[in-house]
Amino acid sequence: MIWLVSMAILCDVSLEDFQRITAILNRDGVNDQLLSFIIKSKEITWERVIQK
Repeated sequence: MIWLVSMAILCDVSLEDFQRITAILNRDGVNDQLLSFIIKSKEITWERVIQK
């Protein structure tokens, strides 16, 4: 998933398409701090609760 999100940012996909990717991450319950940090660089409103 990190690879997919990184490539989407590097290829400057539209915010609409990027939100489709993040919707899948939300649906699957992906909970990764690095992934959240990368997503937040493109989607400012991204908030993911990280449980330890």
